[in-house]
Amino acid sequence: MPRIPLVVLLAALLTSLAVAAEADRDRSADPGFEVLMDAGLVVPLGNLGAGLAHTATGLGVEQGYRAGLRCRYTTPAGVTLSPSFSFSEFGDHDGFNDLSGKTGGYGQKFKLQATVLRYGLDVGYLAPGEPGDWRALVAAGVGVLQNNYKEDLVDDEFTYDASTYSLGWMLSVGARRGPLELAMEYHLSSFETDQFFLETIDGEYTWNHLVLRAGWMLPRF
Repeated sequence: MPRIPLVVLLAALLTSLAVAAEADRDRSADPGFEVLMDAGLVVPLGNLGAGLAHTATGLGVEQGYRAGLRCRYTTPAGVTLSPSFSFSEFGDHDGFNDLSGKTGGYGQKFKLQATVLRYGLDVGYLAPGEPGDWRALVAAGVGVLQNNYKEDLVDDEFTYDASTYSLGWMLSVGARRGPLELAMEYHLSSFETDQFFLETIDGEYTWNHLVLRAGWMLPRF
């Protein structure tokens, strides 16, 4: 039996993948179910981004990253329904408090961390168009948020963490071209808890944040 050269097999495989990708690109404008993976930048707002010098419940965390997954159904009329999950981790805030650690001296180094898990349901509209066109996409949604707080006292080698659940709202605008999606999301999150911080602070926490994300639709089967 003659042996088929490796270069021929590789060329056949690449051709098959190109044909499948083109077919999937053509189907990206069709109604139906799709799975979208996304990643991007998360920017803290409210007292999530403000320091303790500005508000008693401020964290002063920095920009971080966000990763998400959604299963979207698009109707022939362009209405979309998307159960979704996302994880956002903000950049740490490092500082010094007015306490003395076990190593002595005045002021102890601390680190504050914040993460948010969102279990959401989003409703939107995808403008009609061909797969090669940029198509507007708008959405609004509600989600159950798991707000996680962590505080490390570096000198004492002590860690305190807590979490609380709340409802959050989301508004999104973006554009879609083939399997590629670009969007900006504004998340509204406000809740009350006395679990955060080593020293109990009662009051309202505003963990609003902005997300800039890029998504890719997985091939349809």
